[in-house]
Formats: sequence, structure tokens, C-alpha cells
Amino acid sequence: MTELREEILSRSYVGDEEDGENVDEKGAEGLHKEADVEVEVEQRDQEDEIGERLHKGFDLNSESDVEQFGEVLALQVIAPYDPQQPSFDSLGVDLMKLYHTVTYARTLYRLVANINGQILGTSKCSGFAPGKMVDNMVVLFGASTMMYFQRRKYGHVKRVAFNPLYASHVLNDSRRMKINRRQWTLKDYEAYFRAGLISVEDIVDADFLFAPMVHEGHWWCYAVNCQQKKLYVLDSIGHSNKNRKRVDNAIAYNMGLLFGMLLKCGDEYLIFEAECQNTPIQPNLYDCGIIVLQMMELWDGQKKFDGNTMPDYTNHSPPLEGDILF
Repeated sequence: MTELREEILSRSYVGDEEDGENVDEKGAEGLHKEADVEVEVEQRDQEDEIGERLHKGFDLNSESDVEQFGEVLALQVIAPYDPQQPSFDSLGVDLMKLYHTVTYARTLYRLVANINGQILGTSKCSGFAPGKMVDNMVVLFGASTMMYFQRRKYGHVKRVAFNPLYASHVLNDSRRMKINRRQWTLKDYEAYFRAGLISVEDIVDADFLFAPMVHEGHWWCYAVNCQQKKLYVLDSIGHSNKNRKRVDNAIAYNMGLLFGMLLKCGDEYLIFEAECQNTPIQPNLYDCGIIVLQMMELWDGQKKFDGNTMPDYTNHSPPLEGDILF
């Protein structure tokens, strides 16, 4: 287990940036006044592709932007929830045959699922194959579908999830000189949800807000208890990577900005301290994305799984995320 952890940590190392987010590592509860903008003389020689797109903005609901990251169709009318829908068993679906068919790398492109305009094809399903990792579009599909069925069942979304690009954009923005950083508004956050599914103002009444993050080949997740205003870090490799603290601080700072605007705190913003939650360690190097999908579906901070907040994860059989994806 020690060797596995070290290997994962080596793949997910986050370097220390000289001009990164200036966030107090200790954190505190309450409100904090926005400081004056400081101008730094050093600039990064190159900005990565996501950082460049962040500077001019990215909109999940814009056709031109979506073309760069995958197909997302306009949200259709939300169908009423039917508790009497047939189960997989009654449909006679051979789940193992379905799994092997859609995850085979050389399969011609086929549409696997279209849930209210949210598309998942065989090119993305290959990430579910043994030894493979899921990508942004799979996590986006799972998160959007989860919220869609919550909206159908309850009339509102209890577990809100950002597009995975949100966390990447925040991290890249924190690496810029302060004079060039994005001046966030509530409208900016709307770009990380499906149009018509949820509005950013709905976050205040939700139970949880999740921000899945992929960096250096590893997935983990940030979770905000929207009622208690607390931020948690959920990571299936543990929290021994001290270099991850800068990433946590960047997300915590931006979440503070978001909730400050939602609660109409004016020029002040809430201060979040990222609290690391212990969850079961992943048994391999590649199932972190699947575990993040489980976290967004199941995690609520309560130790209801044999004294843990998440169930143990096993890779003895192929992962089937039926409850989330279909």
C-alpha cells in the first residue's frame, strides 16, 4: 500500500508556483475584506491552453466553446419523475456484455446514452475499461445526469456539481499575476452548469456543492456543505502530499468569493478552510475518477459505512456506475 501511495503521489505532484494564489494557509471562519490589487513584475513564460481560454472565458452552454471539449446539447424539458420505471433486471440487459461492448477500445463510435440531451458515446466509455481512467466528459455526464434526476424527483437539486473545468480554471487563474486575474461575478459561475438545469443562486438552498478536480493524472473532489459553509477535500490517495495545499487554498479562496456574492456580502468574502476528510484509499492507480463519481453521489460527511464517510472500493470486478450514469 505504501508503494502504491508513493506512485500515485509522484504522478500527482503539484509544483510550487512563485506567483500563485496569496491565500492564508491557516484559514478562519467569518468574513475578510478584499485587499488592494498588487502588481507583480514576474510573468510566466507560457500559459497553458486552459489558462488562455479562461482569460477570455469559457461557457459550457456556448456551441463554439463546447466544440473544444465535447458535445453538449441544449437542455430539453425535464420529464416528470416516475417511481415505477422498470429496473435493469426486468429489461433483461446483460450488463457484463454491455460493459465489454462499450468499453472496447476499437469499437466504432456509437451513442451509448442520451439523457435529456447529455451525450455519452463509446469514445468516452473506453475510460471505464480495466486499467483506464475516465476523462472530463464522463465526469461531466455523470454529474449532470445526477442533478437531472434529482431535479425530476425532488423538484430541485440537492447535490450540485460544477463542471470539472471549474477547478482547473480556478487553479490556472491563481497562477497569474494579480493584475491579470479574473474578476469573478456570479454570471461566470453559470458557465459551469447546464443551461436550464440549475442556476447559481440555487446553490444557497442546496445541501452540497461538489467541485471535481483532475490534475497531473489524478482525480479528487472538493465538497462544500452549503448550509454549514464548510469546505472539505475528498481524496482517494489520502492527504500526505503537502504540495497540494496551494491548490486547496486556491479553491477555498474562490469558493469564498462565490458564497460572499451569493450571500450579498458586498466587498467582503467568506473565508473557507479546506478540511481534509479521510476516505478509503483506492486500490490501484486509475480508478480515482470512478471514486469521485461515487463521492458526488454518496458523500454527506456522515460516518455510515463501517465508521467511514465512504464505502470501501474494490476493483475485483469491472466498475459499473449504473446508478449514476444510466
